[in-house]
Amino acid sequence: MDISTIMVHVDARDDAISRLSHAVALAAAFRATLIGLLSQHPNHSPRLTMRATDCDSSRQTFEAATEGAAIAVDWRVGEGTAIEAMHCEGRLADLIVVSQPAPPASQADADSRRFVEATIIGTGPPVLVIPAGLCAPDATWPYSRVMVAWSGTRESARALRGALPICQRAKYVEVVSCIAPGPGWQHHVSPPSYGVAW
Repeated sequence: MDISTIMVHVDARDDAISRLSHAVALAAAFRATLIGLLSQHPNHSPRLTMRATDCDSSRQTFEAATEGAAIAVDWRVGEGTAIEAMHCEGRLADLIVVSQPAPPASQADADSRRFVEATIIGTGPPVLVIPAGLCAPDATWPYSRVMVAWSGTRESARALRGALPICQRAKYVEVVSCIAPGPGWQHHVSPPSYGVAW
């Protein structure tokens, strides 16, 4: 699987700049088109509509992050809430980049967590979650170490297959087995050695 289209969620959160810088680095490494996605309804609420100034500000942030990068870019304003926009638009991407949600101290944090979970479960392509507090990348390929969680399920195999382009560029890939212990062999679960074989 090649990564030719990367979608990054653009919003007004403090970590948007870090998220965008990682998305730009990935797009440059894979020579992929980077698509910035903003939803019409902020805060994941269909009752609130994005103000024109907020939309312009988000677009300017995206344009500033991609300025000077040797990549193709596209800007989209998705219909509906952030989850609805990502479910609709994100299915066309080969990789989606979002930020790790903050600990749920407020309703906005809880909404952010719901958004990331819904993106991972509901869109289809692999989702790269940029850890909270991670600085902008300082190298052409900042992901020299990759950890893969392997549960032996269909979802685990699909996630690893989607992550292969990133794993192949890493210097170290660690497969961590997450198979629940149980009596006897679970015939529907593939052993960790299958994850390593890729």
